[in-house]
Amino acid sequence: MEGKTEIRAVPLSVCLSGFGRHFRTANGNMYSASKDDFQLSRSTERIQDFISHDWQTSRLDKVLSLLVAFNFRAVFIATTFVSGLAGVARVYGLLINHWTSIFLGYATFVLTLCFWQQIRGLFGKSRLVFLDCLCIPQHDEALKRQGILGLAAFLQSSERLTILWSQHWISRLWCVFELAAFLRAEQGVRKPVHLVPVKTAKVVVLQCLCWMLLSVSYELIKEVTQADVHTSVESDEDATLVLLQLALLLIIFTGIVLFILPAMIYIGLGITHEISELNAQLARFRVQDVQCFCCSINHRHPSTQATVPCDRELVHRMLRQWFSSSTTNSYLDTFNGVFQEELSSRLNHLVGDINNILPVGWVLNAAFACNMPWLTDFIPWWVNSELTGSAWWLWFLRGVMLWTHNTLVLTAMMRICVYLWVLFAAGRAHKSRLVVTLVQVPLMLVIAIILWLPFRILYVMTDEGISWSQCHMPCRCAEYR
Repeated sequence: MEGKTEIRAVPLSVCLSGFGRHFRTANGNMYSASKDDFQLSRSTERIQDFISHDWQTSRLDKVLSLLVAFNFRAVFIATTFVSGLAGVARVYGLLINHWTSIFLGYATFVLTLCFWQQIRGLFGKSRLVFLDCLCIPQHDEALKRQGILGLAAFLQSSERLTILWSQHWISRLWCVFELAAFLRAEQGVRKPVHLVPVKTAKVVVLQCLCWMLLSVSYELIKEVTQADVHTSVESDEDATLVLLQLALLLIIFTGIVLFILPAMIYIGLGITHEISELNAQLARFRVQDVQCFCCSINHRHPSTQATVPCDRELVHRMLRQWFSSSTTNSYLDTFNGVFQEELSSRLNHLVGDINNILPVGWVLNAAFACNMPWLTDFIPWWVNSELTGSAWWLWFLRGVMLWTHNTLVLTAMMRICVYLWVLFAAGRAHKSRLVVTLVQVPLMLVIAIILWLPFRILYVMTDEGISWSQCHMPCRCAEYR
């Protein structure tokens, strides 16, 4: 049966269309998938990613995970490219407004994050993935059964198994069966497993949003403090502008302190706790205990009340075929041991290495991409300087340090967050997550000030006694605004 399986895949852009509408469920099932949905997939010989997920995890979590996992590198490249072009445009007077150039950079960040896979599709470069509700027909029980029996063939044709991991994943029958089929499909050749904790993407997006808002706030503060006091008093228009900027600052800081930062920390603590429990979940794993939707509804279709075949019986049949042996252990016990051993070895890096709670690649891409839009200020600053020789190089290096410092602070803050999550999670046995969050918020604010302020003070102090009259500070010169 497996040899006759038609290998089908769907472009990742289709999975993400409608902000992941194909991940939308009714009562935790995927019976809403229709024949039209199945026709979105197409025959192929190779699948780049086999996406394994559970239907209990929220649609938002899964979509954000896919966007960050597959689009973040493109976000960094695109934001760098557009910000560089905007900086050059300002040099030649084609784009003189400071805020317009910053907006272009951040708009590129958001649009690339949300629509990069669709952009790739326009050039015929779609990433082909397996998604169960689109690649296995749900509208025909016979075809569905054939697809399930041939699941190992899908995995054998896949370059990588991508697990959208949540605390529910290990307790769902189909997720367990997909890993079983993956182990069988390897046939001695160990394939990569890409494990993506679904809630981690939320944290990364919130950190990016927090840093973007802080950067904008800092610019607004500079504009307010550098405003000509006499002009502000004499001009109602300028006074109104300053008041609007102050009001915007108040709104931004309130949003960061009361909503964004607490949400980020609260979610991060939850991720850390769930990951720390993974070994315990594996230790007590039994395939006999995992949950199956068809059994939870007593094998009655939730809409039509028609009889639904038992998926558990079908899965157990395949496990018997793959893991039966001549020993006294049953095939289910044999599979339990294999599952625990294989998953433990493949996920050991996640549990044992703190760096994998918040992947380093995600952190670096986020830190650099968030700061790239401000490059549009530094490019004209460097190019329009009248200094030459070593003086220009000194000025250039000061600018590089000024811009890089923000990136380093963001990177450090994201790493420190993880260490604090681990520290607080270890001592959270008798404390609620909300209480721990309220404790960590002011601590993170203090750490941020400690990391950011000394360099800024030193930077300003080293300006004293040095003549920079031939240079233009970024964001301060009217000709660049």
